[in-house]
Amino acid sequence: MPQNNLVRTPFTVDKNTEGVTYASTDLAGTATQQQLLKYSIPLGLVVEITPANYLFGEFYGTGGVTAADIIASGQTIIEKRNATGAASREIWKGSNGIFGDIGDELKRPRFKTTVQVNASQQIVVNVINMATTLDVSTSNFYLEANQIFEDLA
Repeated sequence: MPQNNLVRTPFTVDKNTEGVTYASTDLAGTATQQQLLKYSIPLGLVVEITPANYLFGEFYGTGGVTAADIIASGQTIIEKRNATGAASREIWKGSNGIFGDIGDELKRPRFKTTVQVNASQQIVVNVINMATTLDVSTSNFYLEANQIFEDLA
């Protein structure tokens, strides 16, 4: 009988995660979707986001990083895309106002159902309709998840 050598470990996708493409210039507040973050799932890995995992946008305008500079307008859209980016499915959408200054992670938004993203697929975070310019150097987006891979040891 084959042995199950799958390992499940928690990790967080953000702008510093290996394999992430993060916006290189500030994003103006426009009525069109703009890509903030893209994570291409490496071969041999599955990313699983469960209702126990949170997501959190830390969005600051170009004025600074105080509570007054937090961007609460507009929306964030998270998509699951195929390897070429030609086909996508929205997996979460919500107002940036729900992020605010949430220090308590238990109050952060979560997915309602489990989502798995397979190797070579992508997780893409877009923003839209922000009333001000998003400063990419001080802003970040966090997506807590599990990574599943085969233990080859």
